Amino acid sequence: MLVDNFVKLSRRSRNSVFAASTIIVAITLYSWIVTPHTSYLYAAQRYKYAINSIAVRNKTITEAVSKKAEELVKLRKKTNSLQNTLFSVSQAKEFFSDLQAISTQAGCIVHSLNFSELQMGSETASGLSSQRAILSVVGMYDDITMLLERLLKRSQKVYMQSVRMRSMEGNLAQIRCDITIMIYIIKDIELGQSNE
Repeated sequence: MLVDNFVKLSRRSRNSVFAASTIIVAITLYSWIVTPHTSYLYAAQRYKYAINSIAVRNKTITEAVSKKAEELVKLRKKTNSLQNTLFSVSQAKEFFSDLQAISTQAGCIVHSLNFSELQMGSETASGLSSQRAILSVVGMYDDITMLLERLLKRSQKVYMQSVRMRSMEGNLAQIRCDITIMIYIIKDIELGQSNE
C-alpha cells in the first residue's frame, strides 16, 4: 500500500520524499556515528587539559614541598645548635649543685648562694624557663677571674647578668664578688635529640 502510494506520486514528490528520507537517514547516522565520536574527542580534550593542569599543579606543589623541606632542615640545625646552649632539667640541677665545688676548685670561698626561677613561657607551649642564682664568693682577684672563666667555658650558655666586686675590709688582697648567673632550661625535650 505504501509502495502503491509512492508509485502514484509525481516525479517531483518522489524526489522530495527521497530527499527527506536521505536527510532523516543522514541525521540518524550522524547522531549514531559522528556525535559519539565528537563527544569522545571533546572529552579527550578536556581530559588532556585536566591532566596538564594537574601536572602543572603537581610540579608547583613538589617545588613548594622541596623548599619547605630545605627550610625545615635549616630550622632543625638551628634548633639543635640552640638546644646545645640550653640546659636540661637534670643538667641545671647538676650545674647549680656543682657551683660550690667549681668555686672551691678556682680557689674561692662561697659566702652565699641564692636561687630564683623565672618562667619564660607556659609549660605546654615552649617548655623554656630560666633559673637565676646569686653567687657570693671571697677570694683573690686571679681566683675570681678563674671562676668566671670556668663558668663561661661551659658548653651550655651561662649568662652573667651582673658582676660586682669590692675589697674586703681589713684585707685588701681579698675581694668579695657577687655574681648574678642566669641559665635557660628546656623542660619538654631532652637536649641533643632531634625529632627526625
